Amino acid sequence: MDFENSYEIDETSDYIHTNNFSRVALQFPDELLKDSTRVVRALRDKLRLLQKCDDHGDGSPIERKKEAGLYVMADATYGSCCIDEVGAAHINADCVVHYGHTCLSPTSTLPGYYVFGKASLSVAHCTEKICTLASSPGKPVLVLFGLEYAYAMHDLKEALADEGSKVSSSSSTLDICCADALSSAVKPSKMQKTSDRQAAAVTDLSDDFESSDAEVYKSYSIGGLTWSLSNDRKIKDYLLFWIGSDNSAFANIVLTFNDCEIGTVIMFCAVSLYKSYSIGGLTWSLSNDRKIKDHLLFWIGSDNSAFANIVLTFNDCEIGTVIMFCAVSLYKICS
Repeated sequence: MDFENSYEIDETSDYIHTNNFSRVALQFPDELLKDSTRVVRALRDKLRLLQKCDDHGDGSPIERKKEAGLYVMADATYGSCCIDEVGAAHINADCVVHYGHTCLSPTSTLPGYYVFGKASLSVAHCTEKICTLASSPGKPVLVLFGLEYAYAMHDLKEALADEGSKVSSSSSTLDICCADALSSAVKPSKMQKTSDRQAAAVTDLSDDFESSDAEVYKSYSIGGLTWSLSNDRKIKDYLLFWIGSDNSAFANIVLTFNDCEIGTVIMFCAVSLYKSYSIGGLTWSLSNDRKIKDHLLFWIGSDNSAFANIVLTFNDCEIGTVIMFCAVSLYKICS
């Protein structure tokens, strides 16, 4: 996925331009800060292009404010998953664009725009896995996901609907409920207290709504996701299907819905051709058809604690053939 698409440059610049913001804070988590200068450059170019395209229809330009100022923020006052309104106030920002993982907590004083990112996802693979679970006798399936996969949910729902229509003529049906992501754009709510925001990580909306056939539903919300279930169904009646990583968002769902059939959750439907590993500050990837124990380890370094950590961790590897001291010195120290 290309850079501008991943960082939603077009959508973000349209949001800034349409609302005529003049001082925009761009909030990056530490792991995305390296891309901040490219994001600023891309946004500035797009905003200038949008400003040039403005006219009244008769060719006369629309009177607008001066070019929007873009300010990069890091080291959030609180957790990086929340919009840092305190930091934004230091530059008198009238809007905050938040990048990366978020809990989608409401803001109190400033409008905000969330850029979740777009992680790679195999819709076909997810559809196959979900339908396999839903077609087997047992519980209905509730599909939840990390917000970085929100962009793909429309395609996934269409694919599931297509599969559902194929089996509708048979005796079996696919009982699947997919969550929706909340809007990326948020407006401030000064009446919402901070304590209320923290306590409302999971909300059981009290106002049920009735459809035309008088069927009553109850709505749920957690971590930026929302969905509705009929009143004769409970969360614990569902098998959870998680699309995403084993991160804090998934942990929140597991801890909240701990009476669900967690053991059958499909946690990592975001399909990659590679599996990543990390130890002692080193990272590497291997194709999914390979395992660590299939490899001969080659160590460059001393027989120290770092090497001992690797030997103990990957003790099913062929340790006896490890080359431990490939770091060659040009000098020999003589006493």
